Amino acid sequence: MDRLKPWWKAFKNLAIVFSFVVNLALVTVLLAVAEPGLWFAMDLKTKVLQPTLANLDNAIQGLSRAQLHTTMEVSAPLPVSFNLPLDQQVPVAFTLPLDQAMPVAFDLSIEQDTAVVLQQAVPLRLPAQFVLAGGGGAFNGSVSFTLPAGLVLPVRLSLTVPVSQTIPLRMDIPVSASIPLKMDVPVRETIPLRMNVPVDLALGPAGLDPAVEALRSTLRPLRDAVAQMPDEDDLPWLKPFLGQ
Repeated sequence: MDRLKPWWKAFKNLAIVFSFVVNLALVTVLLAVAEPGLWFAMDLKTKVLQPTLANLDNAIQGLSRAQLHTTMEVSAPLPVSFNLPLDQQVPVAFTLPLDQAMPVAFDLSIEQDTAVVLQQAVPLRLPAQFVLAGGGGAFNGSVSFTLPAGLVLPVRLSLTVPVSQTIPLRMDIPVSASIPLKMDVPVRETIPLRMNVPVDLALGPAGLDPAVEALRSTLRPLRDAVAQMPDEDDLPWLKPFLGQ
């Protein structure tokens, strides 16, 4: 056994060298065969996947910064209901026609001096007392005389005359007045509304931000996975074997 040890040791060293040479040859062959695939995978990461995902992320973020500029046509009936307070003076001017009978009843007091002219002779017979001169006594008798026609007699009138009449009134009465008007006027209307409304809307604050963030979160695992893929900067030791 002791004589075989040097041979065994030499065989073991030879086997190790042979195994190393074989493995190196296999690795070289594999690298030579896999070179196009490796370069394709590295180029796919740096030249296609990463730029595409970055552009897609920027486009998604651009949705939050987008502004909507348009004109919206509005055509609809608009119901209006309110109370309109009124507190003002309303001038009124018109002509009031009057055609009616007006009853009149009152007492007319007359206090005045006047003259009466007799239209005919008025005979008068009045009692009288005659007194004789010189203490001869007195006796009663009567006196007769006639007031001639045309005689003017001064008369004092003092009396109350009842007046009751119906007077026909036919006239136009001009009326000009200012009427105080204070009231609440209920207004119930439907207004046809037709107009063009300019719309300037930021989509992000209007409600698109949560959807944009959710979409970016969906793509984030894919971006992280692509970022973890190796490229030529991560494997500099491969460059000599790949002809770089």
